[in-house]
Amino acid sequence: MNLNSYAPTVTVRLDTLGEVVEVFQPRRWTKWLIIATFGPLGLAGLLVAAVIVGGIFTLPDVPLPLALPFAGIGLVLGCVGIWLVLRSWKWLGHSVEIREHGICCWWRREVEARRWEEIATMRAWSVEFKGRDYPHLSVTFRDGVTWHFDDEYLTWPRLFELIRRHDPSAAK
Repeated sequence: MNLNSYAPTVTVRLDTLGEVVEVFQPRRWTKWLIIATFGPLGLAGLLVAAVIVGGIFTLPDVPLPLALPFAGIGLVLGCVGIWLVLRSWKWLGHSVEIREHGICCWWRREVEARRWEEIATMRAWSVEFKGRDYPHLSVTFRDGVTWHFDDEYLTWPRLFELIRRHDPSAAK
């Protein structure tokens, strides 16, 4: 799930949304893989950049035209690695609850809960990449906040089905 315009506030009390119907969680192993891969690479990039910059300031004969690009590459790798680790770490505490009268998105200790009546529009779409369709479902609420769901969840067809039942444009 990608929450482009996510505001971590509880708009309704959770106890007013009824019982939990089903809970959906993203694929955690992919997030741990990103953390295990890009954490050390990011740290190595920052370390290389720090050593090169330290050498520029402490050694008298460091060739700047050669050292500065490598320091820049190390800094970029470090920043990208840290960004990916922090983004993946946030996803580890994420889950989506489908409830009788609404939907809740949890991010660690923060939650945003919405009633089904707050949904303004829903749009299902997919992206084709290398011969595979990647499904997406965009849910826009009346206040303009949009939640994006995709195949990041293990049982995404069931998640899509439960959400689509509350599409305001569908004939009742």
